[in-house]
Amino acid sequence: KRDDWSSSDEIIRSISSYQQKFSQEIIPPPGKVKLEILLNKTDVFSRISKFYGLTGFVLLMLQFTGLVFAKLKLKIPVITATVFIIILFAIHSAGLVLRWYVSGHAPWSNGYEALIYIAWATVLAGLVFASRSSITLSATSILAFLVLNTAHLSWMDPQITNLVPVLKSYWLVIHVATITASYGFLALGSLLAFINLLLMSMQTTKTREYLYLTVKELTNTIEMTLII
Repeated sequence: KRDDWSSSDEIIRSISSYQQKFSQEIIPPPGKVKLEILLNKTDVFSRISKFYGLTGFVLLMLQFTGLVFAKLKLKIPVITATVFIIILFAIHSAGLVLRWYVSGHAPWSNGYEALIYIAWATVLAGLVFASRSSITLSATSILAFLVLNTAHLSWMDPQITNLVPVLKSYWLVIHVATITASYGFLALGSLLAFINLLLMSMQTTKTREYLYLTVKELTNTIEMTLII
């Protein structure tokens, strides 16, 4: 009521002095604290998910239209979407690196971190196989949107926490990273398989000729993602 914060500020200074005196070795440096505040304020993973979803949906609609109307040229939209997804992927990667630095451990140690890392691996898989099938690009973007949206549901906790004892090992950046990343490749293969089944169901006497090649290239891409 009085807008007088002096006593509150004094209490905070006392707590800070106490921490500095008895726990200085575990208190994060000021620079790391500022970076964590920046990470929280930018809310990078939640924000880029919307752009992933919009890009993927628009591109997929254009690609389906292009399959129906074979004369429609999609080179410019595909290149534009590719560049945009690469930019989003770079921001996504920067967010993971920043979280890694702030937390002091690899950012796939809990449910929330696992999901944002799986989304990253999914986009990586899409970019790796984009040259083989442009539909892979739209599928991976939509998947990243879905996974990041799941990560930000009310029951997921984005708080940076200490490592549980079982993860305090160098295997965190080898075994856990490999296993968790594989979910992204598996998810991409699954969504591409669904799209492939949809394309197969669209085949008629008139459309069979130009849908065949798309189905074949998607089949090969799906097989490679599942092998990985």
